Amino acid sequence: MSDEEVFRVPDEVLHEVLTIAQSALKLIYEVRRELTDDEVKSLTQDVIESGNVKSLKLELPILRTDNRRDMGEFRKQMASRLEVHIGDHRLPLDPVTVEDGEGMQLPASARSDTNELLRKLENEKLGVTRSSLQFLADLVKDGFTEDEQWDILMEQAMSTKWVKD
Repeated sequence: MSDEEVFRVPDEVLHEVLTIAQSALKLIYEVRRELTDDEVKSLTQDVIESGNVKSLKLELPILRTDNRRDMGEFRKQMASRLEVHIGDHRLPLDPVTVEDGEGMQLPASARSDTNELLRKLENEKLGVTRSSLQFLADLVKDGFTEDEQWDILMEQAMSTKWVKD
């Protein structure tokens, strides 16, 4: 079964009858219906006339300020930050000479010094003894003859199990 078949929504609509008490159904209907303005006014008047206004608990707003006013203030602050006045900053606006090492770029002398150092390193001889070089060459050298290499390859091929696809 493919993923499409598993997650496919059936085309037919199931008409399922819910078993619910009549009182619960009536409560759901009353809660979900919209009240008219007259009904809201009469309910409000009933609460006020009942004298239990002191026992009503009022929820204070989570935010102590008006969201629209706060967003307006924030917008003004951001707009003022976007306006950059170059005279307000204490940046060095004098012309700089890169060759004297001023500014953000490296002078050409730094590049030439680097190239000179690299040339010296390339021409420098390593202080390695002949025995050390011979040892390294022996490590790198393959000690098998061509026939021995062929025999090893054949042994590996014979021990490999071949599986047909």
